[in-house]
Amino acid sequence: MPVNLSGKKYYEFLTTNPLVKRMRFTFGKFAITPEVYAKVAERLVPEYLQNQPEIKLKGPVSEGATATYDMAYDTLALPSGFDLTSARDQSKFVHECTHIYIDDLHLGGFANALNEAVAYTAEAVFGIMAGLAPEKAGEASNDLIFKTSYALGSLIVQQGVTTVPTEWQTRMIEVVAKSAHYSVKPKETISNGRQRDLIRTIFR
Repeated sequence: MPVNLSGKKYYEFLTTNPLVKRMRFTFGKFAITPEVYAKVAERLVPEYLQNQPEIKLKGPVSEGATATYDMAYDTLALPSGFDLTSARDQSKFVHECTHIYIDDLHLGGFANALNEAVAYTAEAVFGIMAGLAPEKAGEASNDLIFKTSYALGSLIVQQGVTTVPTEWQTRMIEVVAKSAHYSVKPKETISNGRQRDLIRTIFR
């Protein structure tokens, strides 16, 4: 059987990138550290003997679509043109890998707005360290997610805040929940530690 190396470059990025190695903050019960991303990296490379990664890489997804991690199928879809040498794409990748970490925690059902708030904060922290400005989503409530997460990221990166204050947690969650993009999505997500049923395993 040929060796599956599809996740190798992503593994190397998560375990060697100097900015990932500087990721360190807590958002409520979620602790974002370099070790978290190193563990995620292991999910993207083949398991011993079975030659299958725990997280399956899919893509490219449709033009204009964003990177997406599906907790039900344990699949990471990357958009057409995704470039791991681009700082912006790297920040998006960190966002999705944060979801993989959260899935690993096997929390059961919890608020999707919280799930996204943590991931957007991680994306912003990485983005600020990489010298990026907040992204423009083209719709005011969606733009506000990036403005708020980058403001919070500045506290973490530039002011050395390592524990996100409760008021900032609440602000981030509310901004996500009320945005045009997420207000129409399911309110709950399920962190199941990659416990798939047979159908999802077959069709992922």
